[in-house]
Amino acid sequence: MMTLKAELENMYNLDLFQLTMQHAKDVDELQDKYLGVIDTINNKVETLADAITAQLRHQEQLEQVQTITVALVEAERLLSRGESLQPPIDTLKKIAKYDPTLDNIISTIPNDVIQDGVAPIYHIQKNFEKIESDAHRYAFLPPKAEILAHVAAAMFWAFTVESHELVAVPEVTETDHKNYPTSISNEVVNESFIKFLEFDQARLRRAGYYFDRGNLSNALEELTVLKNPHVRAKVQPIVVKVRDRLALDQTLQVLKAHSAALRMDIQRSQGDDL
Repeated sequence: MMTLKAELENMYNLDLFQLTMQHAKDVDELQDKYLGVIDTINNKVETLADAITAQLRHQEQLEQVQTITVALVEAERLLSRGESLQPPIDTLKKIAKYDPTLDNIISTIPNDVIQDGVAPIYHIQKNFEKIESDAHRYAFLPPKAEILAHVAAAMFWAFTVESHELVAVPEVTETDHKNYPTSISNEVVNESFIKFLEFDQARLRRAGYYFDRGNLSNALEELTVLKNPHVRAKVQPIVVKVRDRLALDQTLQVLKAHSAALRMDIQRSQGDDL
């Protein structure tokens, strides 16, 4: 028969076991409850961290776009004055380290254009005015011009009225090319020579018309189809200046389009992250 002491010990151990089990159950319930709260807090923290990271990334991208925009504005200011484009191009090159498209665009600009700039429009217009009379006079020269031919050309040009207008351009055929005299001294000035003369005179007048209106593209088109080699040689420096200017203008337009595309990408990305 169990003694009182043994019975009490059994009762104590049973109560202790029940209390221990209840405590463990309570602990498990509290852990489940607070672990859920902690997980919720952690999720919210991660979401907030992701949002902050995305915002910082967008801000950095936006700052890059703004830097590109400011550099392009500076480049256009320097371009209008015919000054070196080195400062804004250096700024763009720093950003281009992380932007392959931007790097490819910048790489198309020749180093001499970056360092020296290109002629402003008014400078090109003035240069054309300076050589225009000589170009018109040279149109009277055959390819192999002697001293007498230069004298004759000056006399002919003295009776010619210089004007800038969109005059009609006579058609020059393959036959005219074949019959074009190489020298006044040994061949008669024929109909083909007159056609070439009128063709170049018309092109020069049309080029002057477009230069007066700042239309460099159309002016260049007129100058690049001139027939007389003396006239072509005379206007070649202007052709080079105009080509450099137009190429740089086009590059700046491409850079502007790239900047606008980057801004749109940022805006779309911000919308996706919301």
